[in-house]
Amino acid sequence: LESDFFSGRIMSNRGKFMAPGTRVGSALAFAALVAACGQKTVISQRAASEQHTECCAPYDATVALLSRDKSFADGGARTAIANKDIKPNAMAVSPVDDAIIVAGSTANTSGRAFTFPPVETSQRRDMVVARYKSDGQVDSSFATNGMVEIKVRVHDTGVDTDVDSRAYQVAALPDGGVVVAGTYGNTSTSGNGPGNYAGIVVARLGADGRLVSTFGTGGMTQISCAGGGAYPAGAIISNNNILVGGTCADSSGAPRIVLHSINATSGVAANPVMGAAGTGAYAMLSTPGKIYVAGYKVVSTAGAAVKNAAIVRFNLDGTLDSAFGSGGLVTKSFGNGDSLVTALSQSLDGRVAAVVSSSLESRLQVSVWAVSGSSATANDCSADAQHSENFVPYAALRVAGDQLIVGGPVEANESGVAVTSFTLGANSTDCSSAVQWKTAAGNRGFQIFSADGQYDFVRAFGLTADNKILVAGPSYQKSSSDRAISLARFTVK
Repeated sequence: LESDFFSGRIMSNRGKFMAPGTRVGSALAFAALVAACGQKTVISQRAASEQHTECCAPYDATVALLSRDKSFADGGARTAIANKDIKPNAMAVSPVDDAIIVAGSTANTSGRAFTFPPVETSQRRDMVVARYKSDGQVDSSFATNGMVEIKVRVHDTGVDTDVDSRAYQVAALPDGGVVVAGTYGNTSTSGNGPGNYAGIVVARLGADGRLVSTFGTGGMTQISCAGGGAYPAGAIISNNNILVGGTCADSSGAPRIVLHSINATSGVAANPVMGAAGTGAYAMLSTPGKIYVAGYKVVSTAGAAVKNAAIVRFNLDGTLDSAFGSGGLVTKSFGNGDSLVTALSQSLDGRVAAVVSSSLESRLQVSVWAVSGSSATANDCSADAQHSENFVPYAALRVAGDQLIVGGPVEANESGVAVTSFTLGANSTDCSSAVQWKTAAGNRGFQIFSADGQYDFVRAFGLTADNKILVAGPSYQKSSSDRAISLARFTVK
């Protein structure tokens, strides 16, 4: 995979990616060049005169947070369906055998797009699930050659019709099976934008990769949204229930954070618990006794509608936790533009760490917002990373101690993967120590490793039991006809 999925590329002094294999000194540029304050050879593109308290030291030029584990699958794994375009959206690690499960969508034609949520609106796609052994080898015992396509059918005017569907979340079951949560479209629409999705679909697969026929209808449960706009932000297994948090629009068309509870045996869905109007979700987290679903809340500021970062807390029985914030909801603004919670994690002392993507002075700001688990307002702290053009912080992975690795796709036209790091210190009224953008001998910044093909939106991340980071994305190795899922593993430095 040196010349495939994770070819090292660095930023030139014009802010463009150099070709794979470019060398800096004697080292292959696997770790990208990152911010050097006062220079334009940086992701943030700051002018020389700009000052910022979160900026790095003047001579910080590189940062290497991850190192690729070349023992994993002989350097990496590729899994393909002939003549299919595959886009991974989510990943899970099985608690049974540490198998790696990747879920996403597939289509006959390639449609690469850099959007959040990840939606290719011009295509009709189907859900897809792949399974790998813990060493990265394809699990050929799962479905057909380690991968299965799942088609969603909708009964409309007496006819069953295959509709657009995409898997956005995946969870591993204790019996070795898999739960996939995604969206499905309308029969009249061949390509569905995020506002058009009719509902959320939950599918259950056995350990062999086959749909469990006793679950729902033919192995799937469809949950319609009155106003469309469906998006699953997470799937969690709790006792014998599958909890799916996400977004559904009500009959007026207003988005609402929602929590669905589906019986893991029968597939029967209980009545959902709906959050406030104008809320939407992109992330979900389970902690002992509580469930967090987070995204945004639409508010009016100076006569304009903007999105503030929002977290909703539920009890394990699915009810809203009224002791948290106002009616279970906490919001915060991170600048003049929209602020979205795109990932969630938890510190060792129980605080919820919300990764926020927001705009400030027309640039992207990445923040980690630490909220006390017992109160919505006590020691409410956040820290900001440097601004990075077109970076979507898609994952928050807590590794050794309270180091939080934040990762996601970067650069709209030649998309790669970027990671940065935060430290969650002890819960304190001193926010400068409670949450910090990682400092190591003065180095701060992003590490970038990029995919071989253009417009690749890499958004599937996972964490192994020994704190190694897994990344999966679409691979276009030699041409648009050579398409596959690529999977690699990294150690944290």
